[in-house]
Amino acid sequence: MNNNWVLLMFGLPHSGKSSLAQKLVSEHGFIHINLGAIIRKKLDNSETKEYAELNLAVSEGKMLSSKYILNIVRNELNERKSKDVIFDGFPRNEEARNDFEELSLQNSWQKEKIKLLNFIISTQCSLEFQVKRNRNHGKSISAIRNRVSIYYQEECQVIKKMKTKYDCIDLTWENGEVDNYKLVEEELIGKRV
Repeated sequence: MNNNWVLLMFGLPHSGKSSLAQKLVSEHGFIHINLGAIIRKKLDNSETKEYAELNLAVSEGKMLSSKYILNIVRNELNERKSKDVIFDGFPRNEEARNDFEELSLQNSWQKEKIKLLNFIISTQCSLEFQVKRNRNHGKSISAIRNRVSIYYQEECQVIKKMKTKYDCIDLTWENGEVDNYKLVEEELIGKRV
């Protein structure tokens, strides 16, 4: 039985997921599988055969195929065996949720050691706020709208289903990075074996 922690981070872009993950990496030795960063790194190399497809999907704020994402996740896990892991950007839709459940069985992850970290930006946070926040990072308005739409139409459904099976820690962007980290640390780190 695998005794490692598996954290699944959910939330809109720039809600604090990567900042919290990096702190858990540096302070507690987690590995961070950040799908967005991995995809951006692949986009740095325009020589690859996958560049055109990736560039189009990312520039339009669309989802990549679950099969493609699952291959990335498996490769990352194979390179980093026997570590506590944070998934950032996986799973985002129902097909990817099923892929996660399959991975969970293959890796013998204990249900009690799988935690959801759900970054909630308050309902008062308008689409215009998301557009402004993400435009600062060079995203087009249509790409931002597509990504926000995917979050609410697909990712929120995944979160809802997974909350019925796994414990969830709801974090708010408004609380700030320090308070969110303290909450996660209190909830998880004292329970690490």
